[in-house]
Amino acid sequence: MRIFLGQRGLVLLLLVVFFMPATARAKESICDGLKRAAHGLCVAYCEGLDCDGSAGGPNASLTACDRLWTRYEKAAGPGAVFPCEVPASSEPVCPCWLDEEQIFEIMGDPVLCDAQFPEFFTLQGTKGIVHVTQEKGATGPYRCELQDQDSVIGIEEPEAMACLADLAQVSGELCGSN
Repeated sequence: MRIFLGQRGLVLLLLVVFFMPATARAKESICDGLKRAAHGLCVAYCEGLDCDGSAGGPNASLTACDRLWTRYEKAAGPGAVFPCEVPASSEPVCPCWLDEEQIFEIMGDPVLCDAQFPEFFTLQGTKGIVHVTQEKGATGPYRCELQDQDSVIGIEEPEAMACLADLAQVSGELCGSN
């Protein structure tokens, strides 16, 4: 059964996701680690409407899914991909960006590189900062922070190592070896 959501329906769905009791949201989600609007849009896209089709969906029109995608890119940054749409791979992949080109889009022209591998790696540019750090805490053992977008993603060690490798590759080209 397909559910067709107009703009009001989409807003209602997002409100339900944001304001549902914490006990109803207690189970782990592929969207955990995303903040604010990006988290709500992810839950709506990946779990509520199943736009990725992982549970036999989608349970909405392609128009509704496209609208969520457009709003997610505004909330999470240009080229952002819903976590449920990241292809499964035998090799760990950094979920914080699609490729090295997107790092440049996020960061802009490089200004500063700072690294103490593998504890942290920071690239600062004219548009923002890309930062991967090991942090024991609520978001996971590691986190990826995109300061221009006020986005923090909790990531596990294999993903963090993939992110650090991406940043090492980019910083080698931009800042010389650290």
